[in-house]
Amino acid sequence: MCLETDDTIIVQNPTYASAIDLVQALGAKPVGVPGDGRGISPLHLRETLSKWTPDEVKDPNSDFPKLMYLVPTGGNPTGENMTLERKQEIYAIAKELDLLILEDDPYYFVQYTDSRVPSFLSIDTDGRVMRADSFSKTVSPGLRLGILSGPAPLVDKIVAHIGSTQEHSSNLSQVALLMALKAWGQDGFQEHVKKIQSVYKEQRDAMQLSAEKWLSGLAEWELPEAGIYFWIRIKDVQDSRKIVEEIRKHYQIGVSPGFAFSTNPSDLSPFVRVSFSYVAPDTIDFAFQKLADVIRETQKTERREHGR
Repeated sequence: MCLETDDTIIVQNPTYASAIDLVQALGAKPVGVPGDGRGISPLHLRETLSKWTPDEVKDPNSDFPKLMYLVPTGGNPTGENMTLERKQEIYAIAKELDLLILEDDPYYFVQYTDSRVPSFLSIDTDGRVMRADSFSKTVSPGLRLGILSGPAPLVDKIVAHIGSTQEHSSNLSQVALLMALKAWGQDGFQEHVKKIQSVYKEQRDAMQLSAEKWLSGLAEWELPEAGIYFWIRIKDVQDSRKIVEEIRKHYQIGVSPGFAFSTNPSDLSPFVRVSFSYVAPDTIDFAFQKLADVIRETQKTERREHGR
């Protein structure tokens, strides 16, 4: 509907791994743009888009990108939030070059700041933003239900596509969600969200304590402002794959390697993504202790191999 074979799509690099997989499965090409701690960088976005000539930008048959896929809240995997000013900058570029924006925002209600940043959809003035919300992080992961909002012509096409492929989401899940929302009402849902935020924040803070305890000096990270992930850069290691393999093999602990979130899987990445969503604090602490052990051994190996 928005993408065809050989089309290109702008994404922040790194970004949600499954989004990259889906784009590639459709035969399209994700083009990665670096972020700067506040989401996708406007400077790098303009630099990337300048590779196409003005004539190519206007030509509907060229491979100039048609849309941007962005996770603006609790970026997956980085955990960073876009500010309103950043969203306005990115929206202005999209408007100037006639790009659609797909705003994937499952962590909008899982923020640890005093107030929520307005969405891309809320600042959309000419119908170029499609927004996806999720109940998986606020009501129940097993429901697998969400909401798509945006311009009626695009949403109608997506609804028609769903009707001709999967027909509809699970009736049982929809009824269960409807009953919960009716019972809560709007005020009750907001109170429920506050409880969920509090639970996730306790988990986040527990992981922060364990990270400071075991990984100080070995790795660097930023406290996530939203979402359920820590994005950790391991020092003195070119690529995290060996660490991920070793900690899984010896301790049955799962962490995600940084390369998995890159538009180019051959890239070397010293990052790992770690989730704190439902793991008990003592388990988090044990996992970080073992992660620290594996990091030290990997760092020693790399120093020997590179003569450092």
